[in-house]
Amino acid sequence: AKTDVRLTIFTRQDYAHLKSCHPEVATIILEYLIIAADNIACQLLSKYSESIAYIHGVTRPRSMS
Repeated sequence: AKTDVRLTIFTRQDYAHLKSCHPEVATIILEYLIIAADNIACQLLSKYSESIAYIHGVTRPRSMS
């Protein structure tokens, strides 16, 4: 992380309780997590593709930030 981060443990039981008491909040959290996971997967795929292209001599790598 580039900035301070605060973490909390959110168990399946916690989510189940939230889903039964506040389904609209549980849905928003689930949507956010799905979007975040998709973004991470896209970033990893992009870095992998760049690495493969570099290995095969197609391009030069961008800065590794």
